Amino acid sequence: MQHYAEFPMADEFPEIIRFSTAPPPLVPGQMHLMVAALDELAENRDRANAVIDAQEHARANRFIDSRHGDNFRLVRGTLRLCLADYLKRPAETIQFVANKYGKPEIVPEQNQQALQFNLSHSHRMTAFSYILGKSVGIDIEFIKPLKNISGLAQHVCSAEELEEFYALEDTQQHDAFFRLWTRKEAFIKAKGQGLSMGLRSIYIGFDTSTSLHPVQYQGNWLANWLVKDLDCQANYKLAAAVENL
Repeated sequence: MQHYAEFPMADEFPEIIRFSTAPPPLVPGQMHLMVAALDELAENRDRANAVIDAQEHARANRFIDSRHGDNFRLVRGTLRLCLADYLKRPAETIQFVANKYGKPEIVPEQNQQALQFNLSHSHRMTAFSYILGKSVGIDIEFIKPLKNISGLAQHVCSAEELEEFYALEDTQQHDAFFRLWTRKEAFIKAKGQGLSMGLRSIYIGFDTSTSLHPVQYQGNWLANWLVKDLDCQANYKLAAAVENL
């Protein structure tokens, strides 16, 4: 069992500003968050489709189910439209570069303000996060039925988390699993290393007494990292991770 009180946590999590249409001005110390249903985004589908580039269109065309390709265009186009407001440049001119694990960033010459972003899509919901000068990750997950929750937990949980998981009532485990999954996904997306980090090497835990959680990786507390549970629609879990440099 981990004891957070013994660990000096990072600075307070950035102030979260939620928006639903055009983003407001972004200042240091804030994280902007947009959570929307695909149906809401679809009102601007034509505009979103018009601003994505040829590579994004080609990626969308590779989906076997054309509906998934359409959703990819919609989400990426929406991302571009939001970034255009922050960067004060046409959405279709924004260029990205990916690190070796595939995490995209805005090319440096277009990003003097060090704007960082992340997005997530699950079932019928999307989430977008934006922040200045800090690594950020966001994850939203639709809570769907799982047949072998105990087996999945063994692939996701650290040894300490497994002890916590099995100590839960059977009726609590399903919800708790998705809560932990979103926390870990948000963290590894913020780190930009994907599943190469190894989910079982990360400890965040199942604690629900607070919405703010420090992170342990390979047995060491990461003093500059925090994960936060966020309010979301019913049947979804949402979490964000931020590095305080």
